[in-house]
Amino acid sequence: MISRRDAIKFSVLGTLLARFPLAYAQQAAGLTPAQYASLQKAHRTPGAVTRTPTLFVDALRGNNLNDGKTPAKAIATLEEVARREDNLVPGSVIGLANDSIFELSNAVVFRKLNGTADNRTYLTNYDPGGAPDSLPKVRYRFKPKASDWVWDPDPKHPGWYFAHPAGRKFDYAYVRFGDGNWGISYSYLKDYQSLKNTEYSYVSDFDLKRIYVHSPEGVNPTDHYGSVTIAGDEFGCLLLLRCGSYLTVENIDFEEAPHLIGIGSFNNMDAVGNITGFEMSNCHGSNVVSLVGSYADDHKYTVQVHVHDCSLQHYSSGGVRLGNNSANCLIEYNWFYDGGKCCTSAGAVYLQERPTTTAPISGTTVQYNFVDTYGNGIGDHPYDGAGLYCEINSNGCLIQNNIVINCRTALQDNSGRANSFVGNLLHCDKALLVTPGQIFDESQRLRIQLIFDGNTVYSADGRNAYQSSSNWLSKSDAVISWHVDFGNKYGPHDCSLSARANVIRAAGFSAEQAVFGIYSYGGVARLNLEGNSLSHNVPFCFLLGGHYAGSSLAGLLARDPAGTTRLDLEGLASSSYVAPGVGTIDGTGSTSTRDLLGRALGTGSARGAIAG
Repeated sequence: MISRRDAIKFSVLGTLLARFPLAYAQQAAGLTPAQYASLQKAHRTPGAVTRTPTLFVDALRGNNLNDGKTPAKAIATLEEVARREDNLVPGSVIGLANDSIFELSNAVVFRKLNGTADNRTYLTNYDPGGAPDSLPKVRYRFKPKASDWVWDPDPKHPGWYFAHPAGRKFDYAYVRFGDGNWGISYSYLKDYQSLKNTEYSYVSDFDLKRIYVHSPEGVNPTDHYGSVTIAGDEFGCLLLLRCGSYLTVENIDFEEAPHLIGIGSFNNMDAVGNITGFEMSNCHGSNVVSLVGSYADDHKYTVQVHVHDCSLQHYSSGGVRLGNNSANCLIEYNWFYDGGKCCTSAGAVYLQERPTTTAPISGTTVQYNFVDTYGNGIGDHPYDGAGLYCEINSNGCLIQNNIVINCRTALQDNSGRANSFVGNLLHCDKALLVTPGQIFDESQRLRIQLIFDGNTVYSADGRNAYQSSSNWLSKSDAVISWHVDFGNKYGPHDCSLSARANVIRAAGFSAEQAVFGIYSYGGVARLNLEGNSLSHNVPFCFLLGGHYAGSSLAGLLARDPAGTTRLDLEGLASSSYVAPGVGTIDGTGSTSTRDLLGRALGTGSARGAIAG
């Protein structure tokens, strides 16, 4: 059965696919859009779940004095579930009534909610009768009244603020206004000058546990904007503090909220060890911060999550945020639409490294996700962020077979280590941006060993219509842009870029610009740019400066690297074409004659022309 939710979701998806017929005539990312939608439809729908709860939770008909063992004796709140967690043994099934809306005023904290490898625990849904095709909903937001605002005259942080009633930090909270506008976040830099001068702006000050919102001194924000909505707090609706192993959270809606799930700990986890086998499935958010935030800073323990078949639309920053010590995670088959609403310094999937040198994000795979529209130029890091983003010290992560469209930048790697971007379909202004992350210890050396192989890229004209940061030369605004500049004081670095067997349709280059724009000051960069297929009459690579293995000189490359194929890509309609050595690329199913990255695709493979 296809639920009402899926019918709506896939009619919207079909509309999105129709917007870019040329890009979607391609069999990149291992899937045609039709195959992608078909695969999504094949997954479990809300009405198909048949788990029998051991604890029933019903916000409409429940009572916290009940035992919760039957629908007629359901308890009423998620807070009561947390109070009873000592009784929730592995194998417990916590069922939320499909027609319930759970309104939170504080994060619900769990400390012992786990399953085992042989006996998972579930937080899921059930039909209380008459609601087979809906899902339980969670909200966690504040709508301050005029009297809830306080004017702060302190010259260090002047303005109107709202304090969390429970004394919690807002941090990654968002702000939305009654006229439909989203807030502009200046929280990272605590930029109170921009707050003072910018309509719709806000600063979430985690030290003061306040959120400041722009409004004239004599008029509080609620009266100024008509209404203000502020999402929960930093750690989400449900916080799994040092727990969540072998726990599945499934079939839950959430709106006007921070993360649905926060998992991990910033503190030592000696008592519990690693968090392993957490799963999130078929959860759907709208007007939220993100799906899940995972945190495990500055200690030896790791957090492992699997997020699949979820959707997110209208979200303020990172859609899935994996923090330090997130290890061997799998993010797949999710749908992200319209992100970066308040601050673009993140991504639909954001492998988010906090300031540490000892806890990298490692071994994570991001695959078969659909990302449409991630913002640009919003907030206090306006030139940062992408559809899919690997942050500082992310290590050995694989970003493969995703579809990313309608973004300023499709993929970003901020000085990650040994990450691979393989077999993605990218229809964005910039396919890949490599940027310099912060070095916290000058004895460190940068080791970016990046692979960008087998992707299909459609890059529109007008890449320079966007503003550029003052310290990034406009010349580096290329389709694939490597801008790693640490200066001589950090000593020699050892970096490499392999970008092979990509098909890149691009145009609209100014002088001293090219498909590849490489700037590598302060270290040696080894480049392997062989075997790519490009449009006719576009410059291949411009070396902006720095040091390159093979003693390449700065300036426009005199000749194409070995194996480069020039195709009439600009003249194409949606009909198929042939890339020599790669195969036929069209909307009906591609073939491949190339064994890319050691993966034998074979002639006639349905996996796609260039996907791994």
